[in-house]
Order: sequence, then structure tokens, then C-alpha cells
Amino acid sequence: MKNLLITLTYDGSKYHGWQIQENARTVQEVFQQGLERITGGGEDIKACSRTDTGVHAREFCVSLKTESPLPPERMMAALNHYLPEDIAVLGCREVPLDFHARYDCKGKQYSYEILNRAVRDPFLKDRALHYWYPLDEQLLDRAAELDIEVTAMSHEWFLPAGCKQRNGHAMPRRDLTPGSLYMQALDMLETSWYTMVSLFPQVSIWEIGNEWNLNAFLHPDGFLDSDMSAPFTADEKMDIAVDMMYFAARGVRRGNPKAKVASFSPALSTPSLGGDMPDYLPVMYGVAWTLEKVYSRIKSGKFWSTNTDDYFDLVAWHPYVFTNRDVPDADLFLDVDEPDQLWKSYNDAAYKVMKKYGDGHKQVLLTESGFTDCGNPAWEARYAEYNKKMLGIARELPYVRTLHNFRLLNENAMLRRAGIEDNQIGGLTEVYFGLFTDPEDGCRPRARAKAIQEMTGSTADLEALGAKLAQKKI
Repeated sequence: MKNLLITLTYDGSKYHGWQIQENARTVQEVFQQGLERITGGGEDIKACSRTDTGVHAREFCVSLKTESPLPPERMMAALNHYLPEDIAVLGCREVPLDFHARYDCKGKQYSYEILNRAVRDPFLKDRALHYWYPLDEQLLDRAAELDIEVTAMSHEWFLPAGCKQRNGHAMPRRDLTPGSLYMQALDMLETSWYTMVSLFPQVSIWEIGNEWNLNAFLHPDGFLDSDMSAPFTADEKMDIAVDMMYFAARGVRRGNPKAKVASFSPALSTPSLGGDMPDYLPVMYGVAWTLEKVYSRIKSGKFWSTNTDDYFDLVAWHPYVFTNRDVPDADLFLDVDEPDQLWKSYNDAAYKVMKKYGDGHKQVLLTESGFTDCGNPAWEARYAEYNKKMLGIARELPYVRTLHNFRLLNENAMLRRAGIEDNQIGGLTEVYFGLFTDPEDGCRPRARAKAIQEMTGSTADLEALGAKLAQKKI
């Protein structure tokens, strides 16, 4: 009996990842078939990792114990004879019997290539993302020079081979069994965060999730291709959210130990959007309701750590202003009430949850809040004043680090986006949050942009900035 370490390289274009699947061709299946023609089969192959559908590998290591009398150099030649042209063996050598390709792996490196030019390159098909818009590689460096704190986040994530979706807001059903699709997804989440954070060292804060208490932003794999009648329950979403925060935070800290991790940002809670808060409470108390679920899980001892620092350094949420009238969810943003002590109370309630669990020292990022006027000029003027009042209240909250206004531009594309509207507020409501009009309308400053400028004392020429933005010059 001897233990062999075999290094493979392969083009994954025609394969559904590395790991064997019942109804799909994989690299492991083809490699195993080639090995069986040499040894007769029966070897237990240990891989250093897994790759997803269509992913290539330059150096992919496997270990296997075999009774074959062939020396390593002959085994390498035989494998290359029987394997197809898109899989090759780069090396084969004998290693100690207790060597394991996965557990003795010292590290992994992932490469994401972008072809940034107007014309595609046929020779880079399936090798690089073709992105034809200009990349401003100096923007983050300039922000650092101006001492502008940059908070970044990612809405979506990747899913492993075997899932119905490749990426999006979906997760497999929670299954903590080693090697399950769920655990593979968490491993991929950590790796993707590590990769992204490594690429952007100028970013000082990473928000690791968006509104995972809502069905639109956290749902079962395949949910959008179904009748959307079987989402995760509110408690299932929070179990998964705690898992995802832990693994995402690990990736961020490996990618940049100096960066801060902000929690996923909960928002309102209504039954139709995926919450379970009693309907006699105003919808924005859903932030505090969700944080209670998050903290109680972390402190329960049933998850990965009882230390909240292992999940986040800062706490984020989305404190929108809604109408207090009894209206359908789609109308909550319409004809809203002026921000007042109730809006302050929403935020104070969430902070009290933090204090209850010993996190009163942590700062809060209000990472998304704004107003939509649905193109109504009277509402636009009114909400400009509301925006100033909201910022004024937030400025007096001692636990708030910053508030981010949603969003920079109107987005007419929201009217053309199909499939998810049944599980989120959409239509004209989503279009008219912008501080500026969209590019097809020249990125003209709207009333809220001018109101914020007045409040901050800025003297910038908003019309000129909007024109540059429309021409993609900033």
C-alpha cells in the first residue's frame, strides 16, 4: 500500500465542477474512470478542495492510497494516456500514508480575470469576464487621500455545483453535515469574501449582507423558479444569516485584518415580506425584532461562537421612514409621515437590543435610508425637507457612526426587472429613490441632493457633477 499525491490541471468548461454528482459529468468522475483502467478501481480519492461548474484549475491536488505496483512516474504517464485532453496530470509522487490532500493543504489561490476593453477576445472565452465599461482603478485611492471612509458590500454570493442556482440570494436548506451543499456554500462564501476583500485594501468597512430578514434577499435554492410559495421561515432565515455572518467575517478578516466587519442589515418586518413580528407593532420595529433573533442565537451556544466579535465589529440596519397608515406593503413608502420621535424610537429600540447583549460599545451604520417620490413633484419637495430632518435626528444619536442615503441615481431599470417583485416592494416605488436622475436623463440633481448639500454646507456645482456622472467621467 502506498499513498500518492497527484497534481492535476484541467479546463472545467465541460464539467459540473470537481465532485461526483448523480446526473452530471464532473472532473472527479472522469479522473476516476481513467484511474480504474490502470488499477482496477477501489481507491478512495481525497481532493484538496472543490471547484464549481465551469471553473478551471491550474494545480489541483488529490491523494489516494493504492496497491498498484506502478511507480509514480509510470502512474503519471498512464493517467495522461487515458484522461481526455482537457484534464492532465502535472505530477505524481509518493507521500506518507497519513498525508491527506485536504487537511494538509496549506492554502488556496483563486484568480478572477477581467477583459476590460470594448471588443471581446475569442481566445479568452470561458477564461475571463468581458467588461467593456471603463474601470476607475484610482477612485478608491483618491477616497483614501481625502480621508473618505468607504463602506462596501456584496448583495449576492456563489452556490456550489449541485444547486439549482449558480449565484444570487439563495441558499440550500440548512444542513451542517460535512460536505453537504449547505456547508459547501458557506465555504465558498468565506473564500469569495477573502478574495474580494484582498482586492480592495482601500475599503475600511465591509457590510456582509443585505436585509436577510426578507424573502427577497434570502430564500431557498430554486425559489425564484418556483411559485415562490415556500420561502424560508423567519427563524430559518435567521439561523442561516448567523451562519453566513460567521463565515463571511472569517473571509473578510483573512483578506484584510485591518478592515472592520459590519453585520447584515435588517429592515422592516411584515408577514408578506418574510417577517414574523406581531402586526400590531409598527413595521420598522422589525429591525430590533430581527436583532433580538440574531443575538439570542449567537449567545445560545448552538452556533459557531458565542462572541459577537466573531460575527461583526459594527452593527448595520436600514431605518426607512414609512407611513403609519394601515396600507398594503407596496404602499408603505408612499405619502410617508415626517420623521419624528417615532423614527428615533425605531433606532433606539434596536440599539437597546445591542446593549442587552453587551454590544452597547459598538457603533451603528445606518447603511440605507431614503425617500421615494414616485415622480410626484410635490412629494419630491416635501421629502427633501424630511431628509434633512432625518439626518438631523441621526446626528444626535450617540451610537450612530454614519448614515448612507439611498440611492445616488434613479433606476428606471427596476420597471423592467421581472421575477422577484412578488416578494419585494417594487415598481415606481423603487425607481425614484435617487438623489440624481438616471443617466438617460442626464443625472440632474434632484431636490433631496440639494437639501443635503444645503445641510452639509457644500458649495459643489451639482449640475456639473451630474453632467460628468452622465458621461461616466467620475
